[in-house]
Amino acid sequence: MPPPRAGEDRSIAVVSPAIRRDQTLAFRVVAFRQDGFDGEIRLGAIDLPSGVSASATRIAAGQGTGVLLLSAGAGATGSAPWRLVGTATLGSSTLVRTASVASVVWPVADFNNENPVVRRTRGTSLAVVTAESAPVTLRVGAATPSADGATWKLPLHLERRGEFQGAFNVKAGGHAALDKAKEINIPEKATNLVAELSLGEARLPNGTHTLWLQGSLAGKYRQAPEAVAVAEADLKAAEQALASAKPEGKAAAEARKKEAEARKKAAEEKAKPRDVTVAVWSEPFSVTVGAAAAPANKDAKP
Repeated sequence: MPPPRAGEDRSIAVVSPAIRRDQTLAFRVVAFRQDGFDGEIRLGAIDLPSGVSASATRIAAGQGTGVLLLSAGAGATGSAPWRLVGTATLGSSTLVRTASVASVVWPVADFNNENPVVRRTRGTSLAVVTAESAPVTLRVGAATPSADGATWKLPLHLERRGEFQGAFNVKAGGHAALDKAKEINIPEKATNLVAELSLGEARLPNGTHTLWLQGSLAGKYRQAPEAVAVAEADLKAAEQALASAKPEGKAAAEARKKEAEARKKAAEEKAKPRDVTVAVWSEPFSVTVGAAAAPANKDAKP
């Protein structure tokens, strides 16, 4: 799913199929139902890069869209031609379908003036960015309900990186009963808290549900700041080489210094803080509503 919009931004970007370590990405899935099939579709993924996992989400019966979440762990690495798979049951048969992938052909500056052109692709690969982790990682602990199921306590743990320390709101997703639930406020600089999710009159039905939290956070992002230190070290070495160069090596040493100065300037420009708004998706978590059925007693007499 695309990153959140800020202000009057009406652009549509070509999103690279990449995931940072400690990041969760969301993919919107559209089901084109045929021949009257109206059942539940279970979503999953196969052939993912090492350290990347998929949530066990679903497209509910009678619905046409759903969300699949991919989460990359701290040690995730590599790239792979992954596939999104939907599974459904029809009578005694199990149906499996591999999703085709839609991609924006080129970026659009203003969708009010130009319609985006989208096409299907033969496949897609997902790459793990190992140079940096996600600006914010949000995890949810074991959720506990109130006696009437109207509220849930959610232990939240956040890892904030760089200049993404502000307050923001998140909303629970994963079931239609959560559509009218109030947003949860995460205070500025908060890293550990217990949030309350109030469902009001809505109730989650009995069973186990895969849920998630989603929101957006504004902050300043610096791209590859470590490259500045490397460039400064290269420039210092070039200056020392020039100072000790013999007359016949002066020209080469001066050229090396100019190249090092240019690299340092480029690195500093690239690492300048930029105002960005990032999407924050929690790692999926499960809640179970209702008591599990007691196992049958095989020794009981009829």
